[in-house]
Formats: sequence, C-alpha cells, structure tokens
Amino acid sequence: MVSVRQAQTLGCKEALFTLGERPEFRYQAARDALQVLGFNSTLEYLAHIARVVFDETGILPQINAGTMSREEVDLLRPVSALMGIMLESS
Repeated sequence: MVSVRQAQTLGCKEALFTLGERPEFRYQAARDALQVLGFNSTLEYLAHIARVVFDETGILPQINAGTMSREEVDLLRPVSALMGIMLESS
C-alpha cells in the first residue's frame, strides 16, 4: 500500500477516504480501536486524520462516509475538499 507521503512524492493532489457507515455500531473491534485511539466515533477519527493529511502533505481530503447527520457534515466540512455519497447509501 502506498502511504500518503509516497503519494505526495508521486504528485498526488487528493486522497479519497471511503468507509462503511458507522462501523463502530456494528463491530466491537471498531469500537475498541476508537477507544484506544481516543475517539468517540469513526467520523471524529476521520476528521482528525483528514486534517493531519492536509496539514502535513497539502493533499486534499475527499470524504465518502455514507449518510451523515447535519452535525456530522459540519464536523467534516472544514477538513474536506469534497464530500460524496454512493447512490446505494442514499
């Protein structure tokens, strides 16, 4: 797998973040990992990682995180150049 830093050296300008809808609701392993990392939700963690990617590389995060509440969209808006949704998720 190519890291974001490697992608940057290859001229990558955007990083797509795609995930299942709220995996922490379905999988104990996701809940456990979030707890260890200090986050309450996958979207909270995603907002953090998207910010780190942009701040450290300048690569623009594009987020496809499924259906979200208004508050969740507002959480991700400052750290995402673009947010999308798969048709089957709507």
